[in-house]
Amino acid sequence: MDKYCNFKLTTAGILSNQCLNLNLTTFTDVCLFIKNLPYGRNTDRSDYTLVLKEQKGTCSTKHAFLKQLAIEN
Repeated sequence: MDKYCNFKLTTAGILSNQCLNLNLTTFTDVCLFIKNLPYGRNTDRSDYTLVLKEQKGTCSTKHAFLKQLAIEN
């Protein structure tokens, strides 16, 4: 991942705190973690926050999660 896209997570929001609780401290850490989660539909397709809780996601929910995480930080 490009070094300019990487940043340390802050405790700015819910998603950031969930990632930090999993010892994911940088955006690159989270991207790699999310990438390795299995593909699968979440119980609520409109709720991207379920990606970590359910340990799976579609391309859309995984990308939505990462986008919101970047916005938080």
